[in-house]
Amino acid sequence: MSSSRSSIPSGKLEALEIFVHDANGEIQMNNPIKVLFNPQQYSINKSNQFAHIPIPGRESPITQFVRGDSESLSMELFFDTYTYKDSEDVRNYTSKITDLMKIDSNIHAPKICSFAWNIGKKNHYFTGIIEQANSTYTIFLGNSTTVSTKLNVSARQFGQHQQEEQRLHSPDKT
Repeated sequence: MSSSRSSIPSGKLEALEIFVHDANGEIQMNNPIKVLFNPQQYSINKSNQFAHIPIPGRESPITQFVRGDSESLSMELFFDTYTYKDSEDVRNYTSKITDLMKIDSNIHAPKICSFAWNIGKKNHYFTGIIEQANSTYTIFLGNSTTVSTKLNVSARQFGQHQQEEQRLHSPDKT
């Protein structure tokens, strides 16, 4: 009888890193943004859009597929410098992520970034553009230094997708 643990990759869970892409879309492997703690969870959402066409005399509308939508990534990141970073202002870390939402003058848009986890020998990637970042500051020192923050981040998938050639068959086409 095999154990379910055998399917879990061996190795150490590495902290989430965010790699910024250059103006040509190439991942810059130097100086990744490292989060202080891995998120406890993250969610990836994918949806499709449909048109619902009402037809007189029918009990329900005809539903027709319109298009797929890009995936989105949502996660809550936790930053705490009180214990591990000598009470350094936590915004020194969170601003590296929120600054990714600023418009890059070379591409006239926010920077593309890849979120990467290395679990054992298996890498997990999500490439996208940060759409939203909400900071909740939770612990302050007497000198007003912020030392603990929750940062909710949402990113929208971005990339050149190689479309598989689809052969659509329809009775009205030969």
